[in-house]
Amino acid sequence: MKIGIYVENFKIYFQLVNELKKRNIGFYDLHQDSSEKVSVVLTDKPRNFPKEIIIDDIKRSLRRALSYNYGKERFQEIVVGIDPGLRTGIVIMGDGVTLEEFELNDLKNVKNILNSVKNDYSPNKFLIRIGMGDIPDRNRIINDILGYFDIELVDETKTSPIKNRNIEAARKIAMKKGELINKRMYRRFKNGEISEVQRRSRLLSNNEITISKKLAIKVLSGEMDIENAIKIQKK
Repeated sequence: MKIGIYVENFKIYFQLVNELKKRNIGFYDLHQDSSEKVSVVLTDKPRNFPKEIIIDDIKRSLRRALSYNYGKERFQEIVVGIDPGLRTGIVIMGDGVTLEEFELNDLKNVKNILNSVKNDYSPNKFLIRIGMGDIPDRNRIINDILGYFDIELVDETKTSPIKNRNIEAARKIAMKKGELINKRMYRRFKNGEISEVQRRSRLLSNNEITISKKLAIKVLSGEMDIENAIKIQKK
């Protein structure tokens, strides 16, 4: 089955079709096709289709519609796999099916993004699985969202080699059970880990700044991001 669309507002129609095509989601335009071919109809106002979703926000409405393609009103479980790093990979899976995949360059809005995913899909169970790899960004994400979502820490080092590190690693993380996290991430960091953060600060500042060991530890513990550490070091 495919999603049906019946939208007269041209702006909403254009945005909706672009989003469907971008995500490779099959659809029927019900101005031309029969509603018998579709699982649910996305529409800009009530039209008395057997199953219809009135569009209030394109992304939110589309997320609400996706479960109907799999014969259910909502997904039982949504799992979000996160591969932290300079380009953080995120994969959203509903009952074992990949629904979305994207990358983030900025982690400031991670909690809001995850909250939107949870509210839009409204599953019975919502779980975050995050890889162990990049310690500073991993700790920052965990410490930022702890208490808001169930979180598992996944050791992805035993998975097979990955070509597209960001997205494929996030997918593997989403599918692998991890250790439940219920406390903030703190630990004693090795000199090599501290030096690596300092090296990254030089790289990001075009060799103008090397952050202090104290700031590097705060980055590693997730208390601040490396960009803010560089700004503080400049003062």
